[in-house]
Amino acid sequence: MTSNLHSKTMKIGELGINYFMGGQGEPLIIIHGGADGARAWLKNAMELTKYYSVYVPDLPGFGRSQPMNDKFCFLELLLFWKTLRITWVLDASI
Repeated sequence: MTSNLHSKTMKIGELGINYFMGGQGEPLIIIHGGADGARAWLKNAMELTKYYSVYVPDLPGFGRSQPMNDKFCFLELLLFWKTLRITWVLDASI
């Protein structure tokens, strides 16, 4: 299995979202805390790629992801998480 992580981007609504992905196996999504971006988890994520398909997103407004605008609402956040989960779970099963 590969232990490489690659930086990618995807669009969710109008937002450009940066994330890192790599590995093979069951999908594992790692979410960073409020003060850090995805890079805070890369060392751990590299090790986990030996066993899982690892996805580490920069949340909106962190790292290289675009910030949400001032019209942000809870439904937008739900759409964000639902899209990530569906996209990555389906991608890992292909």
